Amino acid sequence: MTTIAFIIQDKKFISSLSFYLVLPLFYLLNPYKKSRTLTLNNKTYNAYIADNFFSRAFGYMFRDPTDLKPDEAILFSFNTRQTVSFTMSNVHFPIMIFALDENYKILSNTLMKPNQNEKTILTGTYFLEVPARTLSPKHDL
Repeated sequence: MTTIAFIIQDKKFISSLSFYLVLPLFYLLNPYKKSRTLTLNNKTYNAYIADNFFSRAFGYMFRDPTDLKPDEAILFSFNTRQTVSFTMSNVHFPIMIFALDENYKILSNTLMKPNQNEKTILTGTYFLEVPARTLSPKHDL
């Protein structure tokens, strides 16, 4: 059973000590303030843009999985191709991460399990995080 701590900008968050530690940063640096739409195989997604340290670090941390919209995603944006590590600390649902090139073509993907601290290393210019139930590995932007 999950305990809802706060509803911020119509999004539900799960209570934990770590959440309370980052809460002031969340209010100052809101990671969900920028978004754009992406269309994949005739389905449109609303992707939050993670283009700075805090928004990239925050990702889906502490989000209540029952609150996720079917078209929700996070697009991690870099200026050049990067090798990046991802963990699932304080993420309470599985996600699929797609590594994309500068033309938004899928280079690789991986399924990540909830609350795992192991690092997954991917290389790309963009990385799209979606709840695992939303996309399949064959999708292309």
